[in-house]
Amino acid sequence: MQVRSLDSWIRKKIEAVRSVPPFSRAALAHYQLYMIQRTVDYACTHSRFYRDYLNEWSGKRLQSWEDVAHLPFTTAEHLYEQGLKLVCVSLGDIERVVTLDTSGTVARPKRLYFSRGDIASTVEFFRNGLTLFVSPPESAAVLLPADREGSAGDLVRKALQQLSVTAIVPGPVVDPQATLKLLGEHRVSLIIGIPTQVLALARSRTAATLNQGAKTVIPCSDYVSEAIVEAIHEAWGCLVVSHYGSTEMGLGGGIECRFCRGYHFREADLYVEIVDPETGTPVPDGEYGEVVFTTLTRTGMPLIRYRTGDRAKFFSDPCPCGTVLKRMERVRRRVDGLTVLRDGGHVTMADLDEALFRVPGVDDFEAILTREERETLHLRFSLQTGSESEAARGLQGALLEVPVIAAAVAGGSLAIGDVSRVSSIRLTNSPAKRTISDQRKLLSSPSGRG
Repeated sequence: MQVRSLDSWIRKKIEAVRSVPPFSRAALAHYQLYMIQRTVDYACTHSRFYRDYLNEWSGKRLQSWEDVAHLPFTTAEHLYEQGLKLVCVSLGDIERVVTLDTSGTVARPKRLYFSRGDIASTVEFFRNGLTLFVSPPESAAVLLPADREGSAGDLVRKALQQLSVTAIVPGPVVDPQATLKLLGEHRVSLIIGIPTQVLALARSRTAATLNQGAKTVIPCSDYVSEAIVEAIHEAWGCLVVSHYGSTEMGLGGGIECRFCRGYHFREADLYVEIVDPETGTPVPDGEYGEVVFTTLTRTGMPLIRYRTGDRAKFFSDPCPCGTVLKRMERVRRRVDGLTVLRDGGHVTMADLDEALFRVPGVDDFEAILTREERETLHLRFSLQTGSESEAARGLQGALLEVPVIAAAVAGGSLAIGDVSRVSSIRLTNSPAKRTISDQRKLLSSPSGRG
């Protein structure tokens, strides 16, 4: 099976720019090196930030991938501090500005600027990616924020409309029963939504009767654990595929094919690297590192070697689907996404997701780490079906199945605190990524020891 829609779309985009050999990895590499050079030249000419930042590269030719690996990184700090200096067009040519949550920092807000062409390119990617899973006269449900022009849900809706697929766009799930009823009435074959919210639908007491038509589910906007994938598949017997992207990428980055063995990227628009987070040196396929990308066709605010902070690896073997596109493992955590416990062990949200989402009925949770008489881990959870007391006991037991937590509890450096239910389906009604709430610093001693 070929990923024909993505391959043919990317091939056409490449051929529109310059003549290349038959579509292959070599052709992609040839095109991407050329486009990186063009992006560097464009940014140095039109961006006040890159004009200074890449001054030594202005006018130089990138002869090889070794040259590319010597280009300096762009970071989130640059977006905070430089802001408009990264923009390469007049503000009148900017179609969409996205302001990202700064998570309490006192720095300037992080803003991303997109031209009309940048947004159209993302819609193109969504359209060609979704062709793998839905076609007319089928319908699809978009359970993402879509009230603003250019938002993720709005772009997906436009992509579906271009495919002549009926788009049902109720937005993020607030009432699972009402959403399930809507999906059942329209017999949607594709569901796109926030992972924990889709899990809540799948674990609802009426999930089976109200949603019998779903063939494919695409959880997106946050990490998707295998536990969530398995629970959704078990409830509906459908294919569950993942999408990888970020606002910095232009919302669309890569999507899995039906084999679900890694993301295939929009490689005509993005050059993606995996680098050693300490040295910044690209690592061989098969080795873990930090995901770094360069935009190849963006005009509003191009980004050159942008450090995402995500940790992943490229697979060294080809995908069974036969595409020539590279294949990256699902992102499971951030490079700095480790929560270090007092005994030196470390735990990630992904560790907790894999363990806790296997407890029947649980559709969301918040983990809170505090320092009382000793380090204490508390849980607040949301439950779709089953007994609250049984779920609480199940969660306590599941925590002890996480080796790092079990070792810390056995050693006396960590205690399991309150495990209680909350009524909301979402502890946060936004697609923001879930993290462990570390409140130890708020309660630490003046010496800073926690």
